[in-house]
Amino acid sequence: MPNTRLRARRLATLAGVLAVLVLGAGAIRAAADWTAASAPLAGAPISVVEWQSRLAEEQARSAALNTQLDALAGRSADLESALSEANLRIAADTAHAAELEAQLEAATTKLAALERTMATARSATTRVGATSAAAPATGGDHEEHEGHDD
Repeated sequence: MPNTRLRARRLATLAGVLAVLVLGAGAIRAAADWTAASAPLAGAPISVVEWQSRLAEEQARSAALNTQLDALAGRSADLESALSEANLRIAADTAHAAELEAQLEAATTKLAALERTMATARSATTRVGATSAAAPATGGDHEEHEGHDD
């Protein structure tokens, strides 16, 4: 008899565990059905072939973008080189402009000195002309000079 009781207890425990497992599985299934009913799929899921096709397209797009990026890097290097050359040219032109400015300043100074000399010469010529006009002119001297060829 003690043996039968033990078997009955074990059998009841086993039946209880099985009942809990069946109830748990039923609850999980009910939750899954409830979730599926709440958020139905709008369309069929994407197939593996479609995913592979999309991956190939994105890889091709990525390769094209890498090519464009390399081209832009090359253009950027060209522009950097051109900018460097332009900066060097600007520096050279600035130095040349300063040199020309110094030459212009020197030429302006020489021109002012020359104009002063010319003004002095004009005033001296005017004084000499005024002095000669004031002196009496003799006709004989003039005729005598014309008679001789130089």
